[in-house]
Amino acid sequence: MMDAVETKRVIKSLEKAPDSKTILELLNNLRDNVKATESFLRETKVGVAVNNFKGHSDPEVKTLVKKIIRQWKEQVSLDKKKRKQQQHGKIHHYNSTNGDSHSHSRNGSTSGASSAQATHSSSVSSPTTTTKSASLEGDFITTKTRTPANDGIKISVHDNTTRNGSISGLYTALAIESKLQPPITTETR
Repeated sequence: MMDAVETKRVIKSLEKAPDSKTILELLNNLRDNVKATESFLRETKVGVAVNNFKGHSDPEVKTLVKKIIRQWKEQVSLDKKKRKQQQHGKIHHYNSTNGDSHSHSRNGSTSGASSAQATHSSSVSSPTTTTKSASLEGDFITTKTRTPANDGIKISVHDNTTRNGSISGLYTALAIESKLQPPITTETR
């Protein structure tokens, strides 16, 4: 696998490549030797460099570029799923009476955080759900990201999809850090 420095070197060679044969060799090298993660793609900007060849006159180059982009998107998606599954190893436990947040790992250890720290950490990772019952009155535990669909909220109240999308966005923004249980009603108006 290529590191960032080597990848940037290949990108420079790719930008200066005189013919389609050289471009294909360099693209194949990138396809075979780049482990695409979101951070690596951002750091090296290799995706941008490869994407610039999407409009190349050689159809073979165009096809290879599309394959590489598809492959890297799949790799990034799998990496995100893997990280999300690892993240589900922690259960966020909110106490709505005093605003404290505690993270319980599956091995039973606990770490407390103030409500300011809980807000910061929940912007990095959304609360996760479990079937575990809350130990204190007023507690709410969830395994899913708080969205209208996950909370059973009907947001299709207008004929205009943009308005419904706005309602969904507002609900999600307000609910994502909420320590309160979702409402029982399923209709908004």
